[in-house]
Amino acid sequence: ADDFTGDLWGWHHEGTGTVGIVQSETALALRLDCTGSVQGGAGCHAFCRTDFPDHIALEYDLLVRKSNGLVITFMAMRGLNGEDMLTDLPPREGLFKDYPGDDAVLRSYHPSVSRYDDRGEHTGVSNWRRNPGLHLMAQGDDLCREIGQRYAIRMVKDGGHLQLCVNGVLATEFT
Repeated sequence: ADDFTGDLWGWHHEGTGTVGIVQSETALALRLDCTGSVQGGAGCHAFCRTDFPDHIALEYDLLVRKSNGLVITFMAMRGLNGEDMLTDLPPREGLFKDYPGDDAVLRSYHPSVSRYDDRGEHTGVSNWRRNPGLHLMAQGDDLCREIGQRYAIRMVKDGGHLQLCVNGVLATEFT
């Protein structure tokens, strides 16, 4: 858990934009601002410095303020040979291809939600992918479609079983 009452000591920023702490309606919150980024270009990435176990549930509230881009949460990210992505591998510039692309030196899973293209149009789908290579593992309706709406996100990784829930509704899962 992080209540963001201190600084961002537990987070590592890569790419463009800013990562900061802001006051939300009920508590302090982490804010990623990717203004000016385009898909395929450098994005704004905040990685938690804590190493988590293989059996975990991640929960956070998501509030999307603009209809551009998408929100990706990487899980189980390590180097191809098990290296720590922050301390054992060369730094990255925040280009998306450096994380899941065919030439990436990282392995991970990631779901995407609140998916808008560069024209600001919602894509309608949410994807779970395995990296490197962006292998599509599951696809379903994107339950995060409304700008200004708060969503309760819950992601579970239980060994090889992964799932995404939005506001208590199962969105996608796979083994």
